[in-house]
Amino acid sequence: MLLEVKNLQIKLKHNEKKIIKNSNFFMKKNTCLGILGESGSGKSITCKSLLNILNKNFDISGEIIFEGKDLLKLSQTEMREIRGKDICMIVQNPMTSFDPLYTMENQMTETFCEHLKISRKEAVSLAMEVLEKMKLKDIPDILKKYPHELSGGMLQRIMIAIAIALKPRLIIADEPTTAIDSLNQKDIIEEFKILKNELELNVSLLFVTHDLGVLSVLADNLIIMQNGEIVEKGRTEEIMSNPKHEHTKFLIETRRALMDRFKKVKQ
Repeated sequence: MLLEVKNLQIKLKHNEKKIIKNSNFFMKKNTCLGILGESGSGKSITCKSLLNILNKNFDISGEIIFEGKDLLKLSQTEMREIRGKDICMIVQNPMTSFDPLYTMENQMTETFCEHLKISRKEAVSLAMEVLEKMKLKDIPDILKKYPHELSGGMLQRIMIAIAIALKPRLIIADEPTTAIDSLNQKDIIEEFKILKNELELNVSLLFVTHDLGVLSVLADNLIIMQNGEIVEKGRTEEIMSNPKHEHTKFLIETRRALMDRFKKVKQ
């Protein structure tokens, strides 16, 4: 077992309001788990709790067992060793994830030197190698650029490339296609499919989105969230073909209605 979340509960300290209510789920190695839900359902805050990066306004209880260790019991120093190296996070807005004052080469090499304990020369070579895997062109030119000089889709590919280079055990992708255009979204999803199927990477993927279509082609298992609770979970094909909870049925029926309307418009 790679990850097991037991009785996870997250409350706001000032008013005791429960944001996440008794969540339980697990992930096996080399699988993709999809978390589906509307805005405010608790998807992103669940991901942040896995990395133990919620601020002091939240009270967290339960267990988050990652490869035998309860992450909630680790010190900040111990968690820093895990973040980035063993667990990577790809966020929804790549433009705000990079420092605007430094070139892409500087930021990539600094990350690689810190986590992989390699020389700067080795880090530059690694940056070139992983950007090539993302099928980017003019890589030396890209490395010289600042974040604002690159598109959202390109920055998202660079984030995926960094994750590949660090060879984590788990990649958390928190709505990675939300802030980019539809053409780039399709390409990014293809990159995640490749990432999932790269056996030598030995990586598991936790993919968070409100887009059921994405998860239907990417996720092995699904978690459906509503108002901070997991209302349904199971194999993706089983949930898609035979949803049990009313909210799941609503999400699937809404998706099908949109697809039917889109097909009619195209005719």
